[in-house]
Amino acid sequence: MNRGHCRCTRTAEERDIDEAFLPKQGNDYAEFQAWASINWHEKGPLVIHNKETDAERKISLKLLEAENKGNKEMYRKEWEARQSLIDVWRDGRARRGKLPSWEVYWNKEFKLERKSEGEGVDWFLHQFRVLRPHFVPFIRRIQAKYAHGRELHIVEDGAAAHRAKANYLFWVHVVHLFREEWPPHSPDLNPIEKIWSWIKQRIPFTNNRDTLIKYWHQAWNDLPQEVIQHCIERMEWVVKKVIAMQGDDKYDEQRPKKISEKTCKLPPSLRHRNPCVAGIAQVR
Repeated sequence: MNRGHCRCTRTAEERDIDEAFLPKQGNDYAEFQAWASINWHEKGPLVIHNKETDAERKISLKLLEAENKGNKEMYRKEWEARQSLIDVWRDGRARRGKLPSWEVYWNKEFKLERKSEGEGVDWFLHQFRVLRPHFVPFIRRIQAKYAHGRELHIVEDGAAAHRAKANYLFWVHVVHLFREEWPPHSPDLNPIEKIWSWIKQRIPFTNNRDTLIKYWHQAWNDLPQEVIQHCIERMEWVVKKVIAMQGDDKYDEQRPKKISEKTCKLPPSLRHRNPCVAGIAQVR
C-alpha cells in the first residue's frame, strides 16, 4: 500500500532533473506480503509472510533432502516407462546420438533446489507455508462440500513463486489438480485484485508492522461473502471486454450494477467451473 508515494517516468533528456527522479522510500512505513484465497461459496485463509530465519532455512534444506529422496524413485519409474514406450515406437531401431541419462534428467527436471536467498517468497516458502498447510486443505473442503463431482479450477497469478516448476509438479503429482493458464500482466482477470482494493480502502495508516497485520486480519474477517461473489461474477463481464478489445486492458472499467444479496447467483457460464482463486498482495 503506497501512501504519499510519488511515481514518475523520465526521458533520456530528463535524467539530470531532480524533479523527475523517483523519491527513495523512507523508514516511516511498514511492509509485508499477504496471500489469500477465495471461492464463490467460502472465504479462504489469509496468510501473512514473515521473513525466513536462518534456522528455518536450515530446516528447509533438510525437508528438500527428504522430498527429493521420496520423489526420485517415483519419477524414475515414470522416466523408465517413457523410455520403454520410445523403444517400442522405434521398433528395434538404434537411437542416434547420446543416450538419455536418468541422473541428468533428474537433476534438470525434477530435483528440488532453492537457489534464492533473498527476503522474498520463493517457491519453497509458497509451497510449505501456503499451499500445503492452507490452500490445499481449503480446496479439499470446497471439493467435499460444494463440488459434487465437478472439476475444480485453480487460479493463481503469474508470481514467480506460483510459476515455479516445483509447484507445478506439486499440483500435478501430489494434489492431482491443474491450475488455469495465466496470461502475463493481467491483474484485471483475477477477482482477488478487487478484494485487495476493498481491504486497502479500509486500512488505517500506520507504520507499525504488527498493527498493520492486525488491521489486515480484521479487514479480512469483515469481508462479506457477497463482495467476493460480486467480484467473481464480474469476471465474465471483464473477459468479454478483453475479448472485444482484442486482448487490450484499456477498456472502461465501469462496474456492472451491484448484485444484491437476494439475487446473487452464480451465472451458468461460471457455475460449472467452480473456481478457487488465490493471490498475493505486496503491502507497504
